[in-house]
Amino acid sequence: MKTVSLTVLCSCFLIISGCGPKFYPITGNYYGGNNPYQIETKKSKEDVWNKIIELFATRGLSIKLLDKSSGLIISEKLPFSGNDCTVENENGALVNPNAFIVCDKVVWQTIDYEPQEAVGEWNIRVVGREGKTLINVNLINIDVTYKGKLHGAGRSTGKFEGLISDFIK
Repeated sequence: MKTVSLTVLCSCFLIISGCGPKFYPITGNYYGGNNPYQIETKKSKEDVWNKIIELFATRGLSIKLLDKSSGLIISEKLPFSGNDCTVENENGALVNPNAFIVCDKVVWQTIDYEPQEAVGEWNIRVVGREGKTLINVNLINIDVTYKGKLHGAGRSTGKFEGLISDFIK
């Protein structure tokens, strides 16, 4: 009797564990971590600093840390949802090329779980050097939520960074 119960229990465990959601990590080369988006301009550090602050203000983005002496700007955790998040298709291309964040793809059985929301912090460093200004932009502390309270990873697609680049020109 104990052998039958143990066999049934093990079988149930194998069936249940094999039916859980599968995460497909991001395969493309995106920004974040050790790969910040870098912008170089001939504008002064002061002009660039002021433009980035203006961009945050006009977009309603809250700032957690503002240290002009080191050139560091870090946003509060900001929500991304709807069209702000995307996944890669089977060819590794973005499903929504206009999204700010690319997320792990999650599949359970035959159902694709779309990212419901994500949060992250923008980390921007502005440095004046040799008659030019360098801007490093990193999206950090990203947490993506899927249906069923599943959590995954995300990276920046470079769209927000492109907005910064266009805004300071």
